[in-house]
Amino acid sequence: MEAHVCDPSVFTPAERARHDRLVQELFEVARPDPQSPEVFRFPPEDAWVMKVAEWLTLERRCCPHFRFQVEVGQGFLSLRVESV
Repeated sequence: MEAHVCDPSVFTPAERARHDRLVQELFEVARPDPQSPEVFRFPPEDAWVMKVAEWLTLERRCCPHFRFQVEVGQGFLSLRVESV
Protein backbone atom coordinates (compact mmCIF):
# COMPACT_ATOMS: atom_id res chain seq x y z
CA MET A 1 0.00 0.00 0.00
CA GLU A 2 1.34 3.42 -0.97
CA ALA A 3 2.02 5.84 1.87
CA HIS A 4 0.35 9.22 1.54
CA VAL A 5 1.87 12.37 2.93
CA CYS A 6 0.12 15.70 3.36
CA ASP A 7 1.83 18.85 2.09
CA PRO A 8 1.21 21.82 4.41
CA SER A 9 3.53 23.97 2.27
CA VAL A 10 0.52 24.66 0.01
CA PHE A 11 -0.78 27.09 2.65
CA THR A 12 0.11 30.70 3.20
CA PRO A 13 1.13 31.39 6.81
CA ALA A 14 -2.36 32.76 7.53
CA GLU A 15 -4.04 29.69 5.98
CA ARG A 16 -1.76 27.37 7.96
CA ALA A 17 -2.63 29.17 11.20
CA ARG A 18 -6.36 28.99 10.39
CA HIS A 19 -6.10 25.29 9.47
CA ASP A 20 -4.32 24.54 12.74
CA ARG A 21 -7.00 26.43 14.74
CA LEU A 22 -9.79 24.58 12.95
CA VAL A 23 -8.15 21.19 13.58
CA GLN A 24 -7.90 22.01 17.27
CA GLU A 25 -11.49 23.26 17.53
CA LEU A 26 -13.06 20.49 15.47
CA PHE A 27 -11.28 17.56 16.99
CA GLU A 28 -11.88 18.77 20.54
CA VAL A 29 -15.61 18.18 19.94
CA ALA A 30 -15.47 15.36 17.35
CA ARG A 31 -16.72 12.00 18.51
CA PRO A 32 -15.71 8.89 16.59
CA ASP A 33 -18.51 6.67 15.37
CA PRO A 34 -18.06 3.36 17.22
CA GLN A 35 -19.26 1.41 14.17
CA SER A 36 -17.12 3.28 11.60
CA PRO A 37 -13.71 4.50 12.78
CA GLU A 38 -13.33 6.74 9.72
CA VAL A 39 -16.48 8.69 10.68
CA PHE A 40 -16.51 11.59 13.13
CA ARG A 41 -19.64 13.18 14.57
CA PHE A 42 -19.94 16.86 15.40
CA PRO A 43 -22.59 19.05 16.98
CA PRO A 44 -25.23 19.70 14.28
CA GLU A 45 -25.37 23.48 14.73
CA ASP A 46 -24.74 25.69 11.69
CA ALA A 47 -21.50 27.07 13.18
CA TRP A 48 -20.00 23.56 13.21
CA VAL A 49 -21.23 22.84 9.68
CA MET A 50 -19.41 25.98 8.54
CA LYS A 51 -16.22 25.03 10.42
CA VAL A 52 -16.20 21.54 8.91
CA ALA A 53 -16.72 23.04 5.44
CA GLU A 54 -13.89 25.55 5.95
CA TRP A 55 -11.56 22.82 7.23
CA LEU A 56 -12.42 20.63 4.22
CA THR A 57 -11.67 23.48 1.85
CA LEU A 58 -8.17 23.73 3.29
CA GLU A 59 -7.54 20.04 3.99
CA ARG A 60 -8.28 18.86 0.46
CA ARG A 61 -5.53 21.17 -0.83
CA CYS A 62 -2.80 19.74 1.39
CA CYS A 63 -4.08 16.15 1.48
CA PRO A 64 -5.55 15.35 -1.95
CA HIS A 65 -5.32 11.61 -1.23
CA PHE A 66 -8.25 11.83 1.20
CA ARG A 67 -11.87 11.44 0.20
CA PHE A 68 -14.39 13.33 2.34
CA GLN A 69 -18.09 12.81 2.82
CA VAL A 70 -20.17 15.17 4.93
CA GLU A 71 -23.66 14.27 5.98
CA VAL A 72 -25.95 16.78 7.66
CA GLY A 73 -29.38 15.87 8.88
CA GLN A 74 -31.92 16.60 11.54
CA GLY A 75 -29.84 16.50 14.71
CA PHE A 76 -26.52 15.26 13.30
CA LEU A 77 -23.40 16.23 11.38
CA SER A 78 -20.93 13.55 10.35
CA LEU A 79 -17.67 13.57 8.46
CA ARG A 80 -16.17 10.49 6.82
CA VAL A 81 -12.47 10.66 5.95
CA GLU A 82 -10.97 7.90 3.83
CA SER A 83 -7.66 7.52 2.08
CA VAL A 84 -7.93 6.80 -1.65
